[in-house]
Amino acid sequence: MYTYTALLVAHTDGTVDDKEWQFIRALADDLISISSRKDICKEEVKDLQLLFFNEFKYLICHFDQWERKFMKTLKRYLIEKPEEKAAVMKAIYMLADASDGICEKESVMIEHLSHELDIYPSLI
Repeated sequence: MYTYTALLVAHTDGTVDDKEWQFIRALADDLISISSRKDICKEEVKDLQLLFFNEFKYLICHFDQWERKFMKTLKRYLIEKPEEKAAVMKAIYMLADASDGICEKESVMIEHLSHELDIYPSLI
């Protein structure tokens, strides 16, 4: 779920550049390390990397279909687990900054997401 908001920010300017894609691949790797068993083989890791990466690409291409659903679910989740707000903002800022700083459009999206999810700098 954290990843979705970061994807929104990365795509705010209309494209996801190479550095952002590299970061998205790293997010996929992190998801694998969190969710996989210890004895997973290299082939399974590669399959999962491809699966997560393709899911991220799908979400980027279909924001109009999924944005409200994801945001509604994430907002409810953060009400139940407010301690996770910092992790959401960290993912957002890391991906936004992945390609040579945060542009104006990304800043506007970050502000929107902060307001939408009730995450403010004093909470991070």
